[in-house]
Amino acid sequence: MFITIALINIGFLKYKNGIACFFEQTYRHQDGEKVVSFKVDSVVKGNRESFESVSGPHEIASLKLIENAESGDTHAVYSVLKSGLVDPNVSDNQGNCALVEAGLKCHHDVVNTLLDYGANVNQVEKSTR
Repeated sequence: MFITIALINIGFLKYKNGIACFFEQTYRHQDGEKVVSFKVDSVVKGNRESFESVSGPHEIASLKLIENAESGDTHAVYSVLKSGLVDPNVSDNQGNCALVEAGLKCHHDVVNTLLDYGANVNQVEKSTR
């Protein structure tokens, strides 16, 4: 309750499922380590160049979903979605999502598969074409 009131007072409240998630984490860890080994601004902007990490299973599956949707591989799209690792509304770091990619290439079976798994037809891409 205190967190929510404090955040409303400073005007930075962002909700996810009714919880101020980002700010709750910030508040919870405010007394933690003051120096980090990465550039916070880069992380906020989505720039991961300073990280030498390998992509995890969720990221790999997400990229496969978008690539397979764009290429029209219905079976591959179905397999990725069935695995449960990926939300059908996921987008890459440029804002491209599977439904729009499949729709642009007129892959009707892929579009229907994505819709069956709950893809949002109102989702807007961030990138411009």
